[in-house]
This record gives sequence, structure tokens and C-alpha cells, in this order.
Amino acid sequence: MKLFLMRHGEAKSSHEDHIRPLSDKGIQAIRHLAGLLKAGAGLPVAEIRHSGKRRAEQTATLVREVLALDVPLTRVDYLDPLDDVSSAANQVQSFDADLLLVGHLPHLNKLASVLLCGDQYGEAFSFHPGTLLCLQRVSLPGIGADPQRFHWSVEWMMSPTLFGVGEGES
Repeated sequence: MKLFLMRHGEAKSSHEDHIRPLSDKGIQAIRHLAGLLKAGAGLPVAEIRHSGKRRAEQTATLVREVLALDVPLTRVDYLDPLDDVSSAANQVQSFDADLLLVGHLPHLNKLASVLLCGDQYGEAFSFHPGTLLCLQRVSLPGIGADPQRFHWSVEWMMSPTLFGVGEGES
């Protein structure tokens, strides 16, 4: 199973719009990143889940549209910025198909750290707006199907900042 963790694109400030939708630059950066994915191997996911906050929902929708994915887009209750990561970790440990989660900081960083290191405070990654991290789940030998005994490893990571778009913080 592959797990894709994506931070929403750059959002408008709360002074511009209290709902904080994506900025024009954020939309451009997500479209660009998704276009690069489409030109490559795509994003073979069975579902896209997001926090329900406008900027995360917009990011998830743009990725699905650009990649022409015919998969469910689902709002979930465990991806908000300050949510306890244990709920999200339990959810992904029990999922069998490739999955994209679109969320926020500090939650995504903590989730990646828990899955990879067992410690939510590891802060192993820098999720700039629009960053996408691909993790691979592998069963450990001799453990069987115990969902708490999977090993996760980093396959790759992409950020719009690598391509000169989406360089602002939000």
C-alpha cells in the first residue's frame, strides 16, 4: 500500500478571507504539481480524503480533476491541524488500497513521523504548501497481518517549491 500525504496549497490569509480558500498562486502550484504527476506515473489511489477545511478540499478536488481520477473524495474527521494523530495513524494502518490524505500542519508532519519513527515529535519533514510525500507500507516478516506491525518507508517527496511555484508560506 502507498500512502500519499499532501499539505493543502497556499491559502489566502484570514484577513483576506476567513474561510481561507486557496490563493491564485496556491491553485497554480497545485495544478502544476498534479500536471507533473499526470505526465509521469499518475497517482494510483483508490480514494482521496481531506479535512473538510476549504483549502484542503480545494486541493483534493484540483488533484482529482487534473489527474482525471474517478475516485471518491471524502471528508474525514481526523485530519484537522491540531487533531491527535493516533486516529489518522489507526485509519491508514487498516486501509489496504493506495490512499491520498490532504491535510495541514502540524498534523501531517506528526502523522508522517509516527508512521516512520513511532514518534510524533520527530518533525522529519518540511511540508511547504502543496508538498506531497509518498510512503510505502510493507508487512514485517513473521508478523502476519497485524496492522500495528507494518513498516513504512519514504518512496519520494515533491514540493511546488522545487519547480519555482508556490514558494510562499501559508
